[in-house]
Amino acid sequence: MEIVLKYYVCAMDKSIQLAKVTKILGRTGSQGQCTQVRVEFIGDPKRCIIRNVKGPNEKRVVFDNFESWAGVPSHEHAMAATLVEALQALLLNEMYDDVIYLGSIVETKDTMCLTILGEREHYEAMQCYALALFERGLYEKAKFVYQTATISKTFLKKETIGLSEAYLEHEFRIVKSFINVGCLNEAVGLLESLIAKHRSFKLLACLADCYFKVCDDEKAVNISKEILGEFPYALYTLVRVLNFGMSDEVKNKIETWTSKNGLKLRELLGESWFDDWFDAQIEITSRNLLNGLMCLKKVAEVLKENAVILRQLAAVSKLCGFMIEAADYYQKCFRFDPYNPEDLDGYIALLLSLNRTKDAEAILWHLITHFKFSVQTYTALAYFCRYSFQIEEGFSYAKKGQGTVNMPHFEGYLIAGILLAEGPKPKEAIPYLHKALCMNPRRFEVYETIVSVLIKLKRYEDAKETATVCIYRIGSTAPTSTLHAKVIIHMEIIDSNQDNSSSDGKSLREATCSLESALKMSPYYLPAIYTLVDLYITKSEYERAEAYLTSVLSVYKTHPELLKVMREVKWMMGKLDDYDQFTAMVEDAKPSSLNEAMSFNAVQNALRSISSSLEMEVGSLTERDENNENLENLSEDALQTVTPETVGVWPELRYLALMNAPARNTRNRRQSMNSNRSPFNP
Repeated sequence: MEIVLKYYVCAMDKSIQLAKVTKILGRTGSQGQCTQVRVEFIGDPKRCIIRNVKGPNEKRVVFDNFESWAGVPSHEHAMAATLVEALQALLLNEMYDDVIYLGSIVETKDTMCLTILGEREHYEAMQCYALALFERGLYEKAKFVYQTATISKTFLKKETIGLSEAYLEHEFRIVKSFINVGCLNEAVGLLESLIAKHRSFKLLACLADCYFKVCDDEKAVNISKEILGEFPYALYTLVRVLNFGMSDEVKNKIETWTSKNGLKLRELLGESWFDDWFDAQIEITSRNLLNGLMCLKKVAEVLKENAVILRQLAAVSKLCGFMIEAADYYQKCFRFDPYNPEDLDGYIALLLSLNRTKDAEAILWHLITHFKFSVQTYTALAYFCRYSFQIEEGFSYAKKGQGTVNMPHFEGYLIAGILLAEGPKPKEAIPYLHKALCMNPRRFEVYETIVSVLIKLKRYEDAKETATVCIYRIGSTAPTSTLHAKVIIHMEIIDSNQDNSSSDGKSLREATCSLESALKMSPYYLPAIYTLVDLYITKSEYERAEAYLTSVLSVYKTHPELLKVMREVKWMMGKLDDYDQFTAMVEDAKPSSLNEAMSFNAVQNALRSISSSLEMEVGSLTERDENNENLENLSEDALQTVTPETVGVWPELRYLALMNAPARNTRNRRQSMNSNRSPFNP
């Protein structure tokens, strides 16, 4: 009797044969009613299984039984199953940020953990990753991850719940509704009452997130530590606990946590990088940023093309004052992960500070094209407005870039505070900066802007205290040392003017030492360079200023601000020929992109005209009309304002115009809305 045993999997409504019988071993069973056969997987003869067959034909779905992957050692089976189960457990408990963090590690092609994953396990892991990305509004990235999975659709098992569980699920939906409308205190109260009745990690994870959002960090950290006891692979939660709750108590428990859960993680994810990654988090949290940066670089050598690690490298490099290096890391991250808009607005701000306007505009057009209504796009536009001195318009973009109450966006609050701080009423910036500081207490730009506001308000002691707190929170780096020196210099100048007497110079010497120390850590940190050169000029040490600027200009060859400072030094030294030469260089170094057809100013001029014509048209559209071609029928007057050179970017101009138009339906405006999730993203 010929026995035909085939294993199938369903893909696109078609059955695909995965295995076939290669040898009949004999009869088995108490009465010999079964035939024992050997089954090999098609395309992989090393994978085989032994099965007992009752009849001549039998179809089975290979994925019904995990044991069907018999060609893989049982230890690796267990590790692969643990990794997938970890992602599924996090997903079922709605710990989406942890799923994204762990999923990005699995996604990286050459990690140690991928060596233990079979085709099925890798697909299930990527499915969890894609679902979490979708929940966080990262639709393009979710689509990309889902489409690159290698197996057809499979579904997570649904558990049957009883009446009490159904009631809790109903209450939890009410909690999420409270969060969605911004009633966080009401959500916290309901969650606390629910947890008293039924303690589940889904409720605990949601409560911890709410505590973080209402700035009750102590309660949030305590709950997060309990969650880590159950889910040691929740790397995002781990990083957030370290960054927000690195008290002596937490430091003492790190060794205990590592001994209990770290070994399991090291085996699961690959010890070749995990130890360095964990050391990096501890060093960064302990304010040893340079050591943390070195550890992260070791991780990047193993986890190549990993966007999470590259973003943290960029963030820590910025904190250390390595701005050019940070831009390089952001560029790599953008190349490897173009479907995720996270941190692209911060990348644009960094490029503008380095006078790389063309690169910044390229990233802006990418945001407008692929993430037209995301908070990152609005915030990027606000940074461009600041760059082109359009403060009022920039603030309107910044407000739109702040996200929702339940998903606030850090960069939106930061740029709003910066724009107000640079305006005529700097005091109005304080609430925005305070909110940004609560969201991310390790971001240097917040402290820098707060100090500038306090100095404008003549609260010099508060400014000095803020600079000291900045060093305590972040560590002694080039940016923090420079900020401290700036405050000292400013207070010394104020004291000298009030006393009308010459100072002994002790404070200025302290500031000089602080700046020189900063530049030893980061030789090309521009704010430190400006401040030190200005100090040299104040002390009439023009030769030192000239020599130092000459060395710096070998790196920043066409930076307009540095050229202006050098021009001033040449004037002070009486070198008029050199002064004329640098004057010409300043004119040549003006951002040429401001006059190009693709420049931000050209877009803004066209946008203003388009917005006025869209104001009535878009406001009168129905929900159905917003998704059809009615938006194409703009008035001829608006079209005529667009120059021939900008016709090629007409779709992008229209998207920009929609952002400012008072449309009745705001559903599309919420598309791609997501928060700045990274807790370690200073």
